[in-house]
Amino acid sequence: TNGLVDLTMSYTVTSGALLLLAACLCDSASDRNPVVTSSLDTMTLLAEALGGASGQGCAVFYKINPTVGTHTLTFGTDNASSTDFIQGIAVTFNAVDTATPYDGQQTATGSVAALSLTITTATGNLVVDFAAVNGVPVITVGADQPQRANFGTGSSTTGLMSTQAGASGGAMFEACVFCWSSS
Repeated sequence: TNGLVDLTMSYTVTSGALLLLAACLCDSASDRNPVVTSSLDTMTLLAEALGGASGQGCAVFYKINPTVGTHTLTFGTDNASSTDFIQGIAVTFNAVDTATPYDGQQTATGSVAALSLTITTATGNLVVDFAAVNGVPVITVGADQPQRANFGTGSSTTGLMSTQAGASGGAMFEACVFCWSSS
């Protein structure tokens, strides 16, 4: 959606053990305070990477043991502009160590050609990364890094998400990298 209107989406959390709901807001401008809210739970900001080469930003929010049911997730910023674009990604993980849901996090900004991070991982962990990049470039992730989302807004910003097993070493392409701990 353009930045004048918050993006809303319905997202259903089904029953399961040791759940974690993660939502990422990708914005074509970095001078905004990103916000993700849920109609059923309070979301907590984990980290954000702001100020990329052309100002794009990425912020990840989460909720441990989210309420089972259909959430209305709202993605927005505090300083909207008709030239900004907002994108949202939501995903639920099972079997997360809810006492220590993430082992580490890193963020980075830069050009697509140089955008990569390595995070310390362990067998049993799941590395999750999100990115917002300028334009609609061709994005290639590592062979052991399945891409889970890749969507653009015309020519402004592309939002991305991928995962990697912790045993694979934690070298990731995208901008916001988090290592979720399994139980």
